[in-house]
Amino acid sequence: MRRRTMRRAVLVGASGTLAAASLLMSANPASAKIGDLYEDHEVSTILASSIHLPPAVNEDKLPMIESMNFTKLTKEELDAVYPFARVEQEIKAKDPNAVVSDLTDLYLQFSPEQRRALLAENPNVNNFTGFSGVLSKEQSPAISTDGYTGAADRKFTTSHSVTNTNSESDTHTAGGKVTANVGFLGSGTSVEASYSYSTMSTDSTAMEMSSSDEKSQKIPEKALGWIEGYKNGADYVGWVTYKEPSTSAYQVIPAKAFFKSDKAAYPITWIQRGKALPIF
Repeated sequence: MRRRTMRRAVLVGASGTLAAASLLMSANPASAKIGDLYEDHEVSTILASSIHLPPAVNEDKLPMIESMNFTKLTKEELDAVYPFARVEQEIKAKDPNAVVSDLTDLYLQFSPEQRRALLAENPNVNNFTGFSGVLSKEQSPAISTDGYTGAADRKFTTSHSVTNTNSESDTHTAGGKVTANVGFLGSGTSVEASYSYSTMSTDSTAMEMSSSDEKSQKIPEKALGWIEGYKNGADYVGWVTYKEPSTSAYQVIPAKAFFKSDKAAYPITWIQRGKALPIF
């Protein structure tokens, strides 16, 4: 009898905790949000529905050098998602007699600065035949504020501007540089980040733009809230190809480039984030 009473007390305590936790959720539990704030598992769904990234990119030009990431690319990552044999097969499908050289081992010996210079100042730049790559792993926010516990009502501004846009040329795709900022009203504090992008082949626009907005963030009691800005695009891992004018051999260099989605005119998506705190 005593054991049954103790078990009932545990069940009552657990149900009370669950009931308290449910108060943090919005009126519609199916939304799986903390009030109006989005949780971790919802971010990928929001971005996927907003920017519609294709699984692969095949450009007949070199991406903007500024949009290329030279620090994190490794041979292991490249081999896992886009091995040399794949790009060699693509080249030979267009040119059956092609001689294709893999410069990965040589290229990765150089520092990130040297890698950038090799592509930016390559004397064979006019012989680049393009970039082919596949969508890289899930992205992290480009900009994020500090977390703030509720209950609270925060006022903030978000803004972005696109500058230094380049029109498409014979050798390079169009692109631009984005500067994003988020600041909280009344605090005098703000966070800023910037990044550069290349456009996809179906995106022929390269216009300068800017935007600024004021928003309110309601953080429920016993919850944590913050705001994140996600780039409307992603890194693509693959290869840059150019043709040696003297030998007509194809040289391929591993590359990672950031492409903005052609499905979103704006370059960044702001997401109000939240997380339930432990109930003590």
